[in-house]
Amino acid sequence: DHIALRFKDFNAVLDTCCGAGFMSIALAKYVRQVIAVDINPHHLGQAENNAKTAGVAAKIRFILGDILEKDTLNKISQIDGAFLDPGWEDWKAKEKSKRGHTSKLSNMNPPADQLFRKISEKTRNILLRLPRETDSSEFKNLPSHELEKVYLDNDFKFYCVYFGKLIKKAGKTKSRAFTDKE
Repeated sequence: DHIALRFKDFNAVLDTCCGAGFMSIALAKYVRQVIAVDINPHHLGQAENNAKTAGVAAKIRFILGDILEKDTLNKISQIDGAFLDPGWEDWKAKEKSKRGHTSKLSNMNPPADQLFRKISEKTRNILLRLPRETDSSEFKNLPSHELEKVYLDNDFKFYCVYFGKLIKKAGKTKSRAFTDKE
């Protein structure tokens, strides 16, 4: 909810790489409509079932497709904001055994830098969720943003990078501590 609250009162928000749909469900509490996209039909099916269980399925439109493909992007109507959460595994690593979380935006799946550019054509109000392993030099070429480190029980878990109207304090690094009960 902490992340979804940034989108409060937005009309339509895109959730890319939605997986099992937990962020789509959280967003549906605060926005009028969520457009959830995933390339994996199994994940999208899980997301649909989870949204039904949570009672928010009517507020979520599910799209199966590659978010970087023109056909998929054309299915997305006007949006006010977007939650981008690309896969963090280093898909460019030559050996599968070395495919841990990547530190490079271009090694995510889909590549976070390409994803950000494509979605920026639809909205400037973007939240990009990234692994804690992300090299901080990756942030220097991004437009004005707020960088938030998210902690769970005092353990740094991931970054949230906010753009556009989602920024509360541009350029500031903000930390937020959660407990496993939140």
